[in-house]
Amino acid sequence: MDLYLKPGMRLKTESGHDVEILKTDLNVGVSENVYPVLAVITRAHNGYQRVARYSKNGRCETNHAEPPLRDDLFNPLKNLKDGDPVFVRDESGHGWKRRHFAEFKNGHVFCYPDAESKWTYLGKTGMVAWKQVRVPTEAELLTGQPE
Repeated sequence: MDLYLKPGMRLKTESGHDVEILKTDLNVGVSENVYPVLAVITRAHNGYQRVARYSKNGRCETNHAEPPLRDDLFNPLKNLKDGDPVFVRDESGHGWKRRHFAEFKNGHVFCYPDAESKWTYLGKTGMVAWKQVRVPTEAELLTGQPE
């Protein structure tokens, strides 16, 4: 699954370290062997900072005790519950669509089709996997529109 990360985003790792995304260049044609995400990781216990580079699907360029990005910076999606609102798209440059999260399965994020939710889903069509998924901000939840 491709990551949705933008410069200036501040996140935490599962171990509590602060992370700031510095630069991304997640073009559609970027291979798995290119590392287009630059992030600064600040260690919680001693303030030590390290720049790390990651691939579009979360692998760290070096294995210097940095877990893959999907287990680390992608943590906000791990807290999703069935029916939570999310924005989804398949490629950068495409508009974001509003959907309801359904499940994680085989490394992919699945959402209910169209405007369905856990409450309204009748199982007539299958769940849909998306390449880019992100949690809406508070403002986006109020307006229903991506920023």
